[in-house]
Amino acid sequence: MVESTDAVKQDEEDDVMIPTATRGIPLPPFKGNIDKLLFCQSTSSDGQPVCAVAVEREVVLLQCSGRILLRQDVAFDIRQLLWVVFPPSKSEIETAVTQEFFCVVGLRDLMFIAINDSHPLGVRVQFDIHAVYATKFGLLLERDLSPLSSGADEQVALYSFSHPLNELLAVIFKPRGILSAKRILLLAF
Repeated sequence: MVESTDAVKQDEEDDVMIPTATRGIPLPPFKGNIDKLLFCQSTSSDGQPVCAVAVEREVVLLQCSGRILLRQDVAFDIRQLLWVVFPPSKSEIETAVTQEFFCVVGLRDLMFIAINDSHPLGVRVQFDIHAVYATKFGLLLERDLSPLSSGADEQVALYSFSHPLNELLAVIFKPRGILSAKRILLLAF
């Protein structure tokens, strides 16, 4: 049986689609190996779905129709990709303006890409990041405590990050005696 060229083209297009529950999202070409693709989706303020796709050291912000909004190379290997809404700062309480970002996480780096204007903002921390969690207050950064070499009596294990321009705030300290435990379980916040 001979396939038409349209059917072959459709098969090629299907190979570069991200399957979702209702439809596929056209995937732009990447320089790296797409076997380790990270994906995050949100809805912009105008109601349009926006996606972030990351492969190795490259992140692409696109509308779910396939239109690319931003393509950014980063100087670090991307380990995690998530969407975060930062609450209004104290000076913005009256206007209640929240700020929405896609957060690209590396071993010691965070890059925030604003959803409304695709403006990237980078932050480097002084410790290895184990994981990052989005909350209604911003982000929680879990520090990787496995390579500890400090002789301090206690170490900060969890930080709060209320905005990319603010300082990290220590939330949980681990006493030296229990530093052998790999992770801290946060039961309530």
